[in-house]
Amino acid sequence: MTHCKTVPIETTMTVTANEIKTIVAHDDSVMSLDFSHDGKWLVSGSLDKTIKVWQFKSGRLMYTLSGHKNWINRIALSPDKQWIVSGSGGVDDTARIWDAPQRKLKFKLKGHQTSVSAVVFSPSGQQIATGSWDKTIKIWDTETGQLIHTLTGHEDSVWALAYTSDGTKIISGSWDETIKIWDINTQRVLKTLKGQNGSIMAMALSSDDKRLVVGSGGTKNNIKIWQLDTGTIQHTLTGHQHTVMTVAFSPDGQLIASGSGGQGHNLKIWDVQTGALLQSPSVHSTAVMAVAFSPNSRYLTLSGDDKMIHIYQLSITHKQ
Repeated sequence: MTHCKTVPIETTMTVTANEIKTIVAHDDSVMSLDFSHDGKWLVSGSLDKTIKVWQFKSGRLMYTLSGHKNWINRIALSPDKQWIVSGSGGVDDTARIWDAPQRKLKFKLKGHQTSVSAVVFSPSGQQIATGSWDKTIKIWDTETGQLIHTLTGHEDSVWALAYTSDGTKIISGSWDETIKIWDINTQRVLKTLKGQNGSIMAMALSSDDKRLVVGSGGTKNNIKIWQLDTGTIQHTLTGHQHTVMTVAFSPDGQLIASGSGGQGHNLKIWDVQTGALLQSPSVHSTAVMAVAFSPNSRYLTLSGDDKMIHIYQLSITHKQ
């Protein structure tokens, strides 16, 4: 199921994933999930044009944010839980900043020419980066809603973004099959990584900034783990039969979760160190569009075309 060029595949651990809760969440596909840093909140964004904020432990809906004129592609919660950013497409094509404590719209970010397909907060929460089908990345001031920079250089739509932990660089993934690392101060590309061999739909940066996991579509439907200091591919993970729509690192750095289109075995859990496939539950009959680990790495949430949020409790056993 998994191919690696450098080391034999063998697992260093086993993982048990037990589904403990299912939340009937939205009226259409749930495209994006994000946890608060304290693990108390889970935020979801949907094609039904709404954002919902949940109390994670109880699964209780706290409130709903409405106002987008069309589907919501991506959402993110600021580190301090003060702001939620959402990106939309169709007749909307805006990003929006929501005041989470006040439960209301703060700013409408207009500037992209078409669908906003990626959103992310800087580690400080003072900036927001958005990516679009218009091939650009825009940097915004969270407090004022003003546009700070526009980054151009991709040859196709931008679907994935990540800030480095010091907030000085942005990493972007595009349908042009490249990954770019940008210096925010100079707005210049520091490095372009080629070799993903597929349109990039999903990306996640490890908490130590050392590894980047990238999911693709096209003919390969694969996942690659990049070593960022060398710009080389550490592992190639294969086994998804359809486009990889979402990937996530566990905060403790041990696991990667990935989700894809199709039916059955479209959720996979991998060993970061070896690239070995650890779990591939077959319970999901519809596409998996979003995965998110809880901050303590003990829970994995996922959502997709079935309009629900599924919560798994994870148990890891290391081999002697």
